[in-house]
This record gives sequence, C-alpha cells and structure tokens, in this order.
Amino acid sequence: MEIRVWQLPTQDSTAIGKQIAIRQAEAGWRGCNLSSPAPDTLVLSTEWREASEPFSIDRLPGVLGRGLTDGLPCLFRLSLARRKGTSGELLGGASFDFCGICEGDSFLVKALWCDAAEPQYDTMYQMVPWPSEIELLTAFDEFCCSGSVPARVAKYFIPSNAEWLSRVVWWIVPAPGENRLPAFLQRVVFFILLILLSVACAFYPPFRGAAFLGVSFAVLFSLCFLFVLGSRVAMVGRMYRGMRRQMQRLADVTVNYVPADPNTSEALSDVALRKHSRDLEDLGCTYVADVRLEPNFDITSRQRLFLLPDQTGYFSVVSVSQIEHARFFPNRCMFVVRTEFTSGERLVSVTDVAGYRNQIVANVIGHMYLHCDDAAAMLAHHRKALRRLCEHGREAVKMKAEDVVAHLIRQEAEFRDSLKRAGYYTWAAAFRQESELVHPAWQDQES
Repeated sequence: MEIRVWQLPTQDSTAIGKQIAIRQAEAGWRGCNLSSPAPDTLVLSTEWREASEPFSIDRLPGVLGRGLTDGLPCLFRLSLARRKGTSGELLGGASFDFCGICEGDSFLVKALWCDAAEPQYDTMYQMVPWPSEIELLTAFDEFCCSGSVPARVAKYFIPSNAEWLSRVVWWIVPAPGENRLPAFLQRVVFFILLILLSVACAFYPPFRGAAFLGVSFAVLFSLCFLFVLGSRVAMVGRMYRGMRRQMQRLADVTVNYVPADPNTSEALSDVALRKHSRDLEDLGCTYVADVRLEPNFDITSRQRLFLLPDQTGYFSVVSVSQIEHARFFPNRCMFVVRTEFTSGERLVSVTDVAGYRNQIVANVIGHMYLHCDDAAAMLAHHRKALRRLCEHGREAVKMKAEDVVAHLIRQEAEFRDSLKRAGYYTWAAAFRQESELVHPAWQDQES
C-alpha cells in the first residue's frame, strides 16, 4: 500500500511528515516507511507478505486528515501481487489507485483507475478514466454495507492471459502521458523493421508458403505504419488548429485583466496556487494582486502576481482549473517571470506554451524551462540568467508593486500585436509543442 500526498508547502513538509509518523504509530500501523521523494511530497508505504495479515484502511483519514493535510491532493494505491514462493519474484498482479483530497475524517475521491503490475507492462491506462469504475464503486458500496465480498463477477483487472493484446495495442496507439516524440520514433523503427523482415521472407522464403505469409505481413505492417504516421499528423493538426484558433481569438479581441478576489472559495481551495504562493512568500516575494482575463476564451484561470524581493521584476503564477474540453485536478500551474532592463530589453522566463516558436516580440530575451513545477527552482533559473545578463552590462529596472498590473497589461498588448504580424501560429510550432521540443531561441544554454 502506498499513500502519496503532494503540493505541500515546501517549508511545512518536514513538520507534517513528523505529525503523520506520530499518528501512524497511534493508529497501530506497523512496518510503514515514510519518505519524501520531493520537497513538496510525502509517501507513506507498507507491504504485507501474507494475505492473512489483517489491515483496515478505515483509519486512513485519521492518519492524514484532521487538519493536517486537509485540501491537499492525495493518492491512495492498493497493490495486489502474486509472488513466487520464498524468493519473492513478482509473477503478476494489479493495483487500484484512488486520487482525491482529505477533508476532516473523510476522503473525497476525485478519480480512480486500475493498472496492471505485470513485469515490463506499460501503464498505458493510468492517466485515463477506467471503464470499470462504476462497477468497482458499486461493489465497494456493497462490501461496506454487508461486510462480505459481492457475488457479482467483474473483470476489475486485466487478466494475465490477455495482457499480450494490451502490449500489441501500445505499439500502435499512443499512450497518454508518454514522451511523444521518442515513442513515435520507436514505433516507426519497430514497424519499418517488421516490414523489411516480411519483405525479406517474401523474396527469400525459408520454407514453403513463407512468400505468401511475408507479403501478407508486409501489407499488415505497412497499414500499421501508415496508421502511426497518420495519427501523428492528426495530433499535430489538432494542435495547430486549436492553438491558432486560440491565438487568433486572443489577438483579434480586446482583452483586459480585471481584479480577482483571492479570498473566494475557488481560490482558497486551489491547493497548487496556495502551495506556490506560500513558497514564494517564504522566498521574500511580495504579493501584489490576483487578476483574471476577460474574456476568458473558455479557459477558467487566475493569475497571481508577486514582486521579486529585489524589485527587479515580478513572478506570475497562472493557475488553470479548466480548459475547453478538460478539467484539472489539482489545478495546472504555469510560471512566468519578467524583468525589464534600462536598454528597453526584457528577460522573460516561462514554463509552457511560449517557447515552441521563434521570438515574435522585439527586444525579448526568452528562456523556457520545460516541466519546472517548483516556484523556487523557477526563480533560481531566472536569477541565474539575470545575473549573467547584468554581468554583460545590462541594468535591471526597479519596479513598484502598484506598477506590476499595468506593466502586465502593456506587455500583453504588445504580444497580441506581434501575434498578428507573425501570423498567429505556425505548423513548426505545432510540431514542436506536440513533441515538447523547445525552440533554440528559448533555450537557456547555460542552465
């Protein structure tokens, strides 16, 4: 069993970990290991070698909740494994994942899924809704009411004898969350080798009938290869059309940033925004304001602004809870750090979206730090780049808190004007964004 709590304020993780350890001992959980793989993450794990060992999960909220981790995202994973005798070799198994939040003495489930734990099995379904979710919840409710295992039979796990089909499907259909370009190239090479092998069997048959089989498999693998290529082109096309539509709407409509109340229930329940805000304040940043974009272009978001400790710029935390066809849990946060120089140039550090195409705004020195999800690390990257530029003769402009929002509005207006001149969006940018390839103009070569 593994319990993972994340989005913890960095400076509180150690104290919360100690409290969880105390409650764990009080609840009688023996043999549990508490670790912190990241500054904002705590993992509580334990293992039972025999199915007969008693354990009850109804004490889970008591260990994690009661004000200690209220409102924080929590992943509860229960794994069942088949092992070989006393050697412990993994023969197979599966796991249930419950993702939600702890509130008081209850656990609110936001999502759940099942994945297989077979050796070398790719968890391709781990990030998508699980088709048997309703059946599992119904069976779980029956178990809670009656105390006995439901009589209904449901395939909650992927049978061992059917996993070969899942492996075959993975080689054809892109899996959610995978590194897309390496996976695509891997599939291309895989099918090219199969096609060449089939053609070789067709021209140099090793046995009677091999020529026919070689031609048949060559045709089959060629169709799979074309499907993989077509899927890739379709994904890039969807990215291009969607981003171009959004950029065109942003550039062609008069937009504005309006104040947003930081004390609404929506803002207070945003654990990601709360965590990053706490981390930035501990680093000496000064809170300025919450703003939101109008019109919102079917995106529910807010932007929280902080003035840097040395007043050489400001830090924007953009928290997105919903886009046109998806909701995020917890909210997805992006970072933008801006500094202006006396020469008129600007240093802009971002974590998403902007760094997949060439610079379109004049006098901008841009750096993109892909997958940087820690505010402290992002600020360190920006300060390092700023220090390097100042050593070459540039001087940063000091800013005041009351000027931050006006500066943001002015820069966004310049960006919209540049979008029109640059043609909104390009196919090259769509390919780079779909493949997560940062444009050389946005790469920090010394990071």
